[in-house]
Amino acid sequence: MSARAFRGNEVISQGAARLAVACVPLAIASAFLWPGGADIAAVILVVIGVAVLLRARGLATQPPLALAGLWIAFLVLVAVYAMAWGAPGRPFKGLEKHLPLALGPFVAIALSAACHRLGFDITRLVALFLAGLVGGALALLVRSGALGMFAHGWPPQFSDDLLGKVNRNYAAMACGVSLIAIVALVAYLAVADHIRMAWRALAIAMLVVIFVGEGILLTVLQSRTGYVATAIGLVVWCGLMMRAGLRGAGLRAGLAIPVAIAIVAAAGVVYSFPLISERLSAGGSTAVYLTQMYGLLRGNAVDAASMSIIGAERLQLVAVALDLIRQRPWLGWGPDASQLITLFSPYPDIRDLTQFHNGYLQVLVSFGIVGGVLNAALVVALLWSALRRRRANSADRLAPSLFAATVALVAYVLVTNVTESIVFVKPVGIICMILAALACMKDRASAGDSLRRT
Repeated sequence: MSARAFRGNEVISQGAARLAVACVPLAIASAFLWPGGADIAAVILVVIGVAVLLRARGLATQPPLALAGLWIAFLVLVAVYAMAWGAPGRPFKGLEKHLPLALGPFVAIALSAACHRLGFDITRLVALFLAGLVGGALALLVRSGALGMFAHGWPPQFSDDLLGKVNRNYAAMACGVSLIAIVALVAYLAVADHIRMAWRALAIAMLVVIFVGEGILLTVLQSRTGYVATAIGLVVWCGLMMRAGLRGAGLRAGLAIPVAIAIVAAAGVVYSFPLISERLSAGGSTAVYLTQMYGLLRGNAVDAASMSIIGAERLQLVAVALDLIRQRPWLGWGPDASQLITLFSPYPDIRDLTQFHNGYLQVLVSFGIVGGVLNAALVVALLWSALRRRRANSADRLAPSLFAATVALVAYVLVTNVTESIVFVKPVGIICMILAALACMKDRASAGDSLRRT
C-alpha cells in the first residue's frame, strides 16, 4: 500500500476500499480459470486487511483472528519440523493449500473497513461473490467443452474426452456450487427493488437457462458425490428460505421461489431417476463405501468383497491414511502429502494418486491430532462468529436468500470433503476464505465505531 492510501484519520482510502470489494468476485471467478489470479486477489485482500488492522485494531474479531494466526504459525512450524526430520515431499510447497480458511479473518478486516468507507452493505458484497462464482464456473465449463455435449443430440451423452484437462469430479463441483449460487441470486433479484425491472428480468432469465444447463450436465456427469452434496445444499437452501418466509411478513414472496425451485429440481430428479439411481446403487458402492469406511475408522479390516466393487480405491486410500496416522499420530507427516501414497501404499492400483480423496483424513495425515484439533477449533470459532453476527440486531443483515446460500455452500463443502479433498481445490479454497471472512465481518455500525475510536 502506498503512503497516499491513508490520509489524516482515514484508515482506508476510497481506492483501496474499491479494490478490496472488487477482489471478492475476481478471486472466485479467476479461481476456476487462472488460479494465480485468485492468489493475487487473496494477497491483495490480506495486505489491505493487515494494513487496516495496524491502524484500527477494533476491527479484529476475536477469537477467530487469534486462532487463524495460531494456525498459520503452526503450519510453518510443522513444515520446518517435517523438513528437519526428512519427511517425503517438499513441506513448504503444500503450505498454501492449508491457508485459505485462516486468511478469512484478515480478509474480513479489509472488507469491513471497505464496506464502511463506501457505504456498501454486506448483501451486495455477497451478491457480487455469488455472481463471480456463477461466472467463473460457467466460463470453466464452456472453456473445457463440457457444455458441448448438448451439440450431439438429445439426450446428451457424457464422454471424458469432452472435458479436456478437467476431470468429471471437478466439473461436478463447478456445477454444484454454481447451482446453489444461482438459486440464491434468482431469489435475491426477484425482490431487489433498487435494480430496474428490465435488468432483473434479463438476469433472472439468463440464470434460469444456466441453471437448467448445469443441472442436466451434473446429471450426465454421474458424480455420486456431486449428486448427494448438491442435493443436500439445495435442500438446506430451500429449508432456510421457507423458514424465513414463514417467519417474515412477506409470506408469499418468501415461499414462492424456493417452492418453485424445489418443484423444478424434483421434476428433474424424477426424469433422470434411472440414471441417478443406477449410479448411486452401482454394485451397492455408495452404501458399502460408507459402511466400510466407518468400519475402518473403528479399526476393522476391509473385507475382500468390498475391495472388488466400485469405490474400492477410496477404501484403500482410507486404509492407507489411517495407517499413516497411526505411524505419526501427533504432528503428522507435514503439509505436502503428495508422495505418501506412492511410498507407503500396499495397494498397487492407487500408488499413482497424490491425495486421499478425504479432506478430513488428509489434514490428520499432514498435521496429526494436534493439527486436527487446532483446525477444528478454528472452524468452530468461525461458525460461532457467524452465528453471533446473524443474531445481532443490526440493520446491516444479509438478505435471507444470500444467507441461505452461504449455509448451503458450507453444507456442500462439508459433505463433499468426505469423498474428495475438496478444500484443497482452488475454487473451494477461495469459497472457504470468503465464507470465513463473511463470518468475521463487522457490520457497518460496529465498523464505524471501531474506526472512530482509532
